[in-house]
Amino acid sequence: MGTESGFAQLLPLTTFNDSANGYLIRDTRIWLCPTGDSRERAKSLSLFLELDDMRTFPTERKIYVNYTLLVGNQYTGQHVEQTAARCFSASIFAWGRSSFLSLTDLHDASKGILVNDTLIVEAKVNAISTVKNFS
Repeated sequence: MGTESGFAQLLPLTTFNDSANGYLIRDTRIWLCPTGDSRERAKSLSLFLELDDMRTFPTERKIYVNYTLLVGNQYTGQHVEQTAARCFSASIFAWGRSSFLSLTDLHDASKGILVNDTLIVEAKVNAISTVKNFS
């Protein structure tokens, strides 16, 4: 009996990479600072969810999003994660944590987070509502 189960291929890579399908927009909706952003420089991995069309997002529109950002443990399947509900707009286009994971934990081999220079980062996103401001 196998100890793992799943799909050999859930989705063809060409489908995943086609931005028209909405899986990836300009290759990413995740903003990762591996040695910390300006607030956590050299202390933590910083991780943010970024609005995918911030340059063209209408200034009068807001989108309320429930999301989870996670970094996976490659040995146990456990995750370091943050779940939040935030409002994105043209002026506030990214939410997340400057101190998502300490660099000490990231580089601790026993934690199984960074293995063979590979880090597993995921974002699970549910758009709750889109609102347009009325004058």
